[in-house]
Parts: sequence; C-alpha cells; structure tokens
Amino acid sequence: MITNGFINQTPLGALCEVIDAFNVDLKGFNENFYRDCTTGHLSTILQSLRMIRTAGKHLEVTFLAIPELNTSFSDFEAMCRWIADNLGADTPLHISRYHPAWQCGIQATPSDLLVALYEKAKINLNYVYLGNLSSNDYESTNCPDCGMLLVERAGYQVIIRGMEQNRCSSCRRIIPGVF
Repeated sequence: MITNGFINQTPLGALCEVIDAFNVDLKGFNENFYRDCTTGHLSTILQSLRMIRTAGKHLEVTFLAIPELNTSFSDFEAMCRWIADNLGADTPLHISRYHPAWQCGIQATPSDLLVALYEKAKINLNYVYLGNLSSNDYESTNCPDCGMLLVERAGYQVIIRGMEQNRCSSCRRIIPGVF
C-alpha cells in the first residue's frame, strides 16, 4: 500500500491485517510545513508509521525533497533520527527529486541537494535511495556491514547479485525484505 499516512487508527489496524507492505510518504518533519502545505498534522503520520511497524509489516518511507519548503537540513536530520529510533535503522528511506508541476514555480530539486540529503540520511539509516534522477548511482542496495552490492537497480531493471536466502553472500548479514 502506498499512502500519505493520513488515516485513523481503526481502519489502519484493519488494513494491517490484510496488507503485507506499506510505503508511507513522510512529506517533511516540521509541524508548520504539514499544517501549511497539507492542512494535516505530522503527529498523525508518525502515529501511522509506528502502528505499521508495531504490526510487523514491511515498511518503507518516501520523502519528496522540495527546495525551499521541506529541505531544511536540521529538520531532515531530525526526521532520519526519528526513523532510526522509532522504526529501526533498517527502514528503507527513498528520497525523491521534486519536479515542478502545474501552477508551481519552484524549480526541480538540484541533484547536489539530493546527494547531500542522502549522505545525511546514511548517518542513521542503512538503506537510503535517491529517486527521480535520470542517471543514478544511489538506487542499488549494498550491505551496510561489508559494502557488497546486493541488489543492482537501473531504472526498472532489478538484478539480485550478492544475496543468498536474505543474507549477504559475503559477510552473512541478514538483509530485511522479501526477495
């Protein structure tokens, strides 16, 4: 299920009984941003994320980096620490490049800003990916312990390279996920 996380606990609990994997958009880590840009509350999303994790479901988080709106390094670092502390350091984080759309004058996210966010996220999180870039060296999965290439991704092509039974074939670290 791909969701923005704005959902009451009762229906989310029912969904957790029948859905195995969730990807939740965490649009920022600032209550003012959520109020002004989504008319919602950050606390609602954080509660949904915790509930999904507690239910033992596969969980990934997506962050759309929009220059000038949600790319404060201090907010982003706090978000990554929150994910590690509350959801686990093995929770995948996808940082997506923003592209302008109808009636929005903000320029596309610069690739160097995405790389800087990636580097900050890797301090706390083991699986960080960049998306919406035409050429991307940040979309494959490497073992957090030994660095071995585990899953190579290029566009829509995915090749499992260095895993056997959800373990790194080099150092034998357990790699979370379903492969």
